Amino acid sequence: MKNNMKKVLILICIAFVHQLAAQTPVHFHAVYSRQKELSQDINEALKLKVEQILGRTNAGGASKENAFVIEPSLTILAEKSTQGLVRNVSATEAELTLTAKNQYDGSVYNTMTTKVKAAATGNQTSSMREVIKNINVTNPAFTRFVRTTRERITEHYTANCADVLSRAHLMVAEGAERQAIAYLMSVPKESGCYAEILPLLNSLLPPGQQLPDEPENEESEVVFPEPIIEEDSTIPVPPEKAEKLSYKLNVSCPDLEVVLLSCIGNEITQTITLQVQLINKKEHTQAYMRLEGAIDNEGVSYGRASGHTINMPVDVKMTQTFTVAKITKKIPVLSYVELSIRNCQVALRDIPVTWK
Repeated sequence: MKNNMKKVLILICIAFVHQLAAQTPVHFHAVYSRQKELSQDINEALKLKVEQILGRTNAGGASKENAFVIEPSLTILAEKSTQGLVRNVSATEAELTLTAKNQYDGSVYNTMTTKVKAAATGNQTSSMREVIKNINVTNPAFTRFVRTTRERITEHYTANCADVLSRAHLMVAEGAERQAIAYLMSVPKESGCYAEILPLLNSLLPPGQQLPDEPENEESEVVFPEPIIEEDSTIPVPPEKAEKLSYKLNVSCPDLEVVLLSCIGNEITQTITLQVQLINKKEHTQAYMRLEGAIDNEGVSYGRASGHTINMPVDVKMTQTFTVAKITKKIPVLSYVELSIRNCQVALRDIPVTWK
């Protein structure tokens, strides 16, 4: 039984290996803050915000087995209360810290801090929620942080290759082959260490699953495109859906199929819910997705929503919902909706809203 379980874990890790082998450059996944003073919902909101930052910088989407993680922390620097007409208002200044590290050996590659301000009514938990909401994921500092971290990771492996091999051998000796595979796969191909770890890595993989001695050529790489809206490349809606719902669609990735199934407004909850059908044409992967924003026919903008991660098998139809919140009146049309799905930008235009 134990041997069968071990084989299953190794097979799962092999799938992860080939996913990583196709990725360039280094990608990350977000982890929870270790601050004990943060409540569970605040910690969850903070982790989701980091996932949004990684998605926006095309640095997210990595499996939880991936070695590279981003760990956040949030510290209140100052808080001033002013008396309002009904409730007191707190002006809060906080500091967000992001730390890029290796979850297997504890190596820290880079750290950045940025200050965030917010005003909120209520207790400190309300203030923290507003602070997290006010973190600007488009801040250029986050892009610089990711770029510098990737450079430092490559430098780290080039300079510490002997230590990496020693730790991997120790993992194997302790029976942690799955972790050893993931740890070795964290070595960037462009570092001088990749050729050194490859013999050990391939010795842990079953016959026929070994990786080539040379990095794959550019044609076999998975490219994570920058989010660009191409006005002239509108994809027509499939005929079977066009009779029910007319809209315009643009998807930045050719290996992701998207069909809008419905767009329903709810007066009671003041929301508009979009139901979307997705088909992943790429290899099986974990995909982070979120609503980036929307604009109605009168030019009113609606902000981002929290994202979530799902497994996306190849060629399997999956239905997901995205919700636009704080809709104060029955708007007939959403002029523009932007979604981020599997690091791909999905732009929908001129969507009629059906109200319940």
